[in-house]
Amino acid sequence: MRDLALCTYWAMALVATFGSVLFVWWLMRNRFRATSVYLYVTVLFVGEAVRSWINIQGRLHALENDGSFLIFSLGWFWPGRNILSLLAITAIVVHMSYRVLVGKNPEVPEQWSDKVRSWFGDKTKSK
Repeated sequence: MRDLALCTYWAMALVATFGSVLFVWWLMRNRFRATSVYLYVTVLFVGEAVRSWINIQGRLHALENDGSFLIFSLGWFWPGRNILSLLAITAIVVHMSYRVLVGKNPEVPEQWSDKVRSWFGDKTKSK
């Protein structure tokens, strides 16, 4: 019998990895001109891909039933697998809460390339 958890980890790893590559490729193609939400979703995809690949490794250890999962789970990989996803979700919630609190129009996208340029003193706008 197939292990359903392992199958879903594999499916998620493949989809999230493809999504990560797709989002990063699109970001590079557009010279990193993207809205903040696009960047957050990109980090979320990368985080989900990383988490899924670590989940696969953990599940394989668990299925071995030889105590190797306990050792694996005590390392930094297992508890650290959620960090990127947590950062992306936190950034989305904090950013959107800020926009709600200051009453910023959600119809106006923020371009991070313009913000980064202004941080480094370049006052020209990207096209």
